[in-house]
Amino acid sequence: MTQILKTCVLVSIEELQAEVKSGKNVVDLAEFTREMQGFIIISCSVGSEYSKQKVEFELDDGRMEQLSISDHLQKTTKATIGRLTSPHVVMFPKLLKTLITRSDKIYGRNVERLRSTIRKFINERR
Repeated sequence: MTQILKTCVLVSIEELQAEVKSGKNVVDLAEFTREMQGFIIISCSVGSEYSKQKVEFELDDGRMEQLSISDHLQKTTKATIGRLTSPHVVMFPKLLKTLITRSDKIYGRNVERLRSTIRKFINERR
């Protein structure tokens, strides 16, 4: 796994250097670091060839957006943490497993899309 990590960091640095050579003067280091971390997580879990794959993500207004797996995972994780602090779950913890609100239902569909995509990648690798 250490070799995968090293490779991912080197690839990310090469991409950054290519951006700088092409004339990009400003780089958002937080965004660069987030993308690199996502690349590392996806590469270690399902393989680097899947890190650029796109997955549909449903926005709160119902529109669909194509996101990389790492972006989808980041937004889904953020939504999971948000659900833990929602008033109905804080007052009634057993409701955590129930998708009651509209945003809960959107969250459930996004989680299922991410799961099925990762499951598909794992099955392809077998």
